[in-house]
Amino acid sequence: GSQESIAISGGKLTLDDSQMTFQAQAKAFEKPDIKLKADLDHIDIDRYLPPPSEKKPAESPEATPAPETQKKTDYSTLRKLVLDAQIKVTELKAKNLRMQNIVVKATASNGIIHLAPMNIDLYKGNVVLDSTLNVQQNTPRSTANLSISSLQAGPLLKDMLNKDLIDGALTSSVNLQFSGDSPELIRKTLSGKGELKFNDGAIVGIDLANMVRNVQSSFGLAEASAEKPRTVFSELLVPFTMSEGIAKLENAQLNSPLLRIAANGNADLVQETLDLRVDPKFVATLKG
Repeated sequence: GSQESIAISGGKLTLDDSQMTFQAQAKAFEKPDIKLKADLDHIDIDRYLPPPSEKKPAESPEATPAPETQKKTDYSTLRKLVLDAQIKVTELKAKNLRMQNIVVKATASNGIIHLAPMNIDLYKGNVVLDSTLNVQQNTPRSTANLSISSLQAGPLLKDMLNKDLIDGALTSSVNLQFSGDSPELIRKTLSGKGELKFNDGAIVGIDLANMVRNVQSSFGLAEASAEKPRTVFSELLVPFTMSEGIAKLENAQLNSPLLRIAANGNADLVQETLDLRVDPKFVATLKG
């Protein structure tokens, strides 16, 4: 190292049972200009997080300042940052979610920070995120392009929320743009489009086919089954477009052996309201 630059090679970090190797270079400290490459074998982030609080925070009108009164974030350091980084993690657990083969590539220059890409294997599927944060102006602008393939939604939701809501292989493509650095501004400016597609799955908690077969079961008069009720479907498709915080559903569909559902309408993220029309149709027999 010198007064102008510093370089680290063959770095090793041991944190409990986690092992990391890394190398780094830094120069032009006033910016700074950083290169980093790191490989981590595994880590359980949950062991380092505080336990969830059992007390709910007291609600107060002053708890969340209005957007116009919130203190502005200073992005001057990020505008000067020059970064070229790659981080690999073989196994990671966070919020009880289990992920493998994580690769994050990040670059920064002239106030534009780019993740290209972030690649994660999880729950027999794969997630790829390509995102950009532009802080050249006082109000940051962001883009996010998300691609999901063959992700098993049931085990993921069970680990994340400890709930059985939906099963099936999720394939998705989502492209979004937004401005601001607060939830309120992000919701107001959120625009883009996407599609969620579940194949060969089930909605957990209700068995529509059994309700049609047996009227008694629909009124809770039959003996309860030991298994959770499920409505099996072959496909659940949810295409949507976003504009200024309003998501428009166009021809969302669920197809099952006994049931066809079509849904259209709007979800307003700013006002937190739904305006949907749902058309369910039962087929004549279980054979279609």
